[in-house]
Amino acid sequence: MEINQSGGGDNAMVAINWKLSDNWTIDFYADHEARPGPEDNTSGQLFAAYQGEGVRVGLQYFYRDRENNAPGKLASAFFIKNVGQGFRFVGRLDRLLDPSIRGDDNPYIPFAPTAKAT
Repeated sequence: MEINQSGGGDNAMVAINWKLSDNWTIDFYADHEARPGPEDNTSGQLFAAYQGEGVRVGLQYFYRDRENNAPGKLASAFFIKNVGQGFRFVGRLDRLLDPSIRGDDNPYIPFAPTAKAT
C-alpha cells in the first residue's frame, strides 16, 4: 500500500495479485484521492484470468466514483484461442453498466444522457 500527499489531500492505492495456480490469476486494485471540495476520486478493479493450453480468458470489473461527477462501472470479458500455426481467434466484450451523463456532448456519436447503458 502506498500513501502519498499532493494537491492538498491524501492519496492511497493498493494492488494485490494472487496466483491461485499455474492457470489462474486474480488481481485487485483500488485507489482514493482526497481533493479539496467535492472533487474526491475513488476507483477499484477486479480482474480474473485463466491461461491454459492454447487458450486465455479474462474477466474485469471496474468502478470509478468521481465525487463531482456520475460514477462509472464497466464489465469486460475477453477470449483468445490458438486456431492454427501463428493464428489466434480474439474476442472481447465490454459493457458500460451506467449511462453516460455526457452522451450528448460526444461529437462522434451523440446520444441521450438518460439512455440505458449497453
